[in-house]
Amino acid sequence: MENVCSTYFPCRSDTPAPNLDLGWPEKGPSVQTGGVAVHTSPPAEGEPPVRQIVRQHLQKAGQVIAIVTDRLTDSAIIGDLHTAASRGVPVYVILNQRSIQENFTLNRLRHPNMRVRVLGGKTFGSRTGQTVVGEMK
Repeated sequence: MENVCSTYFPCRSDTPAPNLDLGWPEKGPSVQTGGVAVHTSPPAEGEPPVRQIVRQHLQKAGQVIAIVTDRLTDSAIIGDLHTAASRGVPVYVILNQRSIQENFTLNRLRHPNMRVRVLGGKTFGSRTGQTVVGEMK
């Protein structure tokens, strides 16, 4: 396979790459091999909650933050995203459309250095006229 990245297949994609107008690092982060960290909720005994781990990563981010989630309502995490964006770190967020339908407000994610996309699943119509909307996967 030529011109293939481990996370995106531009030669084989049927959709264009999203607009990353805030920038994206040219060089990926250095990856340490040989270790995996698994975090659970509720946390294992003596381990910090997943929320705390996520916040630590957001607070240390220096190049880019990219989040894909079904729902983003935690005020502290949203605050950390704003703080990172204010430091000049590009922040990209992809949300599930259902989170918008459940009174989620995009106003909480407004910042000049932040981009938010809302995606939904495919919509299918049956022969009987029933509509089924899928989820973002």
